[in-house]
Amino acid sequence: MAIGATLGNECGADQKAKERCYELVNAFVATIEKEFGSSDCRSLLGVDISTDEGRSELKAKGLGTSVCDKIIARSAQLIESIILEQQALG
Repeated sequence: MAIGATLGNECGADQKAKERCYELVNAFVATIEKEFGSSDCRSLLGVDISTDEGRSELKAKGLGTSVCDKIIARSAQLIESIILEQQALG
């Protein structure tokens, strides 16, 4: 969302900006998948957080801290880098 809000198109007719944004998002997702093996929460956590049992297991195992926090921090770094790089390019 941050990439789209910052670098996306300002009007629906700006196809070039839309395509550039899609490329940047795809590159971001590819990097996350390469570094962590997936971009899907269930795969990353090994539990299904859409269920009560999965959410309980997430808490019991401390997966929010041991898994989610690392991925969120890395995602923020990548997104900041993408945005700054694109802004520098104009």
